[in-house]
Amino acid sequence: MRWLSLVSISLLFTSCEEVHKADAGSVTTQSATAGGGNLPDNSAGFLSEPPQFTYPEDSNIYLQREVEVPSNSAAGGFHVFHEVLRADGQGLFNLKIIETMMASDTVFGAPSVDVEITYQDQQRYMVKYRDIHLGRGLSQNFNWTEDPVLQQIAGVDCVHYTVESVHGLGDAEFWTDANNEMLLAYTLFDNAGEITLKLTTTVIDTAPVHGGVGWSSPLVNEQNFDPENNTITLDFEVSQPAYLPPGFYTKSVRVLDSLGMFPGMGNSHVALFSDGIHQLFVAQHSDNSVVNNGGMSQAPNSITLAKFSEIGGIRMVEGNPPLKRVYVVGSMSRDEIHTVFSSLF
Repeated sequence: MRWLSLVSISLLFTSCEEVHKADAGSVTTQSATAGGGNLPDNSAGFLSEPPQFTYPEDSNIYLQREVEVPSNSAAGGFHVFHEVLRADGQGLFNLKIIETMMASDTVFGAPSVDVEITYQDQQRYMVKYRDIHLGRGLSQNFNWTEDPVLQQIAGVDCVHYTVESVHGLGDAEFWTDANNEMLLAYTLFDNAGEITLKLTTTVIDTAPVHGGVGWSSPLVNEQNFDPENNTITLDFEVSQPAYLPPGFYTKSVRVLDSLGMFPGMGNSHVALFSDGIHQLFVAQHSDNSVVNNGGMSQAPNSITLAKFSEIGGIRMVEGNPPLKRVYVVGSMSRDEIHTVFSSLF
């Protein structure tokens, strides 16, 4: 559960089951015909340049949001979470779960203790990495279409964008405030057209009072990876993927002070790759908690365990070459995740 606890488990609570949607979280179409059409089209009918989004955590704001993720146990079902995001516009934010409706439930109820703890511990990951933040490659990797009719999210006029992956890695839809381009809702699909994550803002307050809020703070120290200058050092040789899905590039590489978080665990190296929308993590750390092959030495590149798991649309392959543990995590297809993992060795 090491990397799962650090990163993927936060997505466990964005994976739930089919439920009735609240009207407040629905998307409604305006009767007015005014709306999008602000960006020019190219000869193929797609936007000639992608839009630029702003993000809630960069503003002084209070939002209530509904998050839906697929259930692993109920085919076609979703778990639904209601959460509150507060931000002060100066870099501080807080994400809190307020109620849940799992796939087997018919009404919303108080979150379990485990879900509350996970939101508390993983809120920085959820805001920074679960929530969409556009990167590079948006024109090369996607065809963008802007709906000419405004739609409403939580009573706010929004521009609706439909996004098609030119590499067949999964499409998306986005809704942004027509006045300031703030991203208020999105739906992500996998390569088979199934929803992997849906987020809809249901309440917006642009003049909130943040009295008594406990702002998020990092669980561990981290640094951008610079082996010549990092004070967070690694005690293993980093493996680089020889293969990435089409259109993916290195978005960030960090080292985390995770030494001792679990028995035998050393500091971690975490590389984040993206095609501008989708994200793929490759994480590695030393692991001296298990003696491989009953104490017998192994060939340097041998792997004693490689297992696949899926949680709410997020897929992971985990393996343990000698004295190290490696993870590949993302919403890509199983074949893509396995290919990236295999290319590390």
